[in-house]
Amino acid sequence: MFEDRIDAALALYPTLHDRVTKDTLIVGIPNGGIVIAHVLSKALHTPLGFVLVKRIPHPVNKKYAVGAVNQSSIKLFAHHGISKKYLDSQCKIIEKELANAAEYYSLSIGNQSYYNKDLIIVDDGIASGATALSAIEYVKRHGPKSITIAVPVGSPVGLSKVDGKADQVISLLQPSEFRFVSSYYETFRTCSLSFIDNLIRFTDKKREHKTII
Repeated sequence: MFEDRIDAALALYPTLHDRVTKDTLIVGIPNGGIVIAHVLSKALHTPLGFVLVKRIPHPVNKKYAVGAVNQSSIKLFAHHGISKKYLDSQCKIIEKELANAAEYYSLSIGNQSYYNKDLIIVDDGIASGATALSAIEYVKRHGPKSITIAVPVGSPVGLSKVDGKADQVISLLQPSEFRFVSSYYETFRTCSLSFIDNLIRFTDKKREHKTII
């Protein structure tokens, strides 16, 4: 169990410290993954980047993904009983959200090239694996040197889907009876863009109370 995303980032730090190279780029998946990536980039003294991916929620259980959309493509898992109309409408909404997010993150973080970089892609957890798979698919088109997926917690099913798609997959917790990513955080707030702005401002202050370097 992690206190919050900052605490989860600090827990990930020791597993990544010895893997950093001069070409390492920490890549956060918005929105929650950006908070973790920001903390790690500060602790590891590496540049911070982002990859825009958003999951397509199940029409009944919004915490479960039936696919994911990145800036170039849509990845769907096989799910019976979900209408094409629902999927099409969700994809249109998500594509618009990604376009807005691209403008925001380009201005606030800057656009980092993935080419010839040792990418460490970070999110707050892996459930179905849809988001991580979509992120890997997108960055691979831009010629990275290597891809590592690093998360605080992951489901066995989701991790098995990602395994083999990246050079390395790191998950601190791999509960056999996985429920939702949020189940493993004491505080798991929705990360709007304004929330991320405010939270990042206090990240360095919180780090002063924890010795990680």
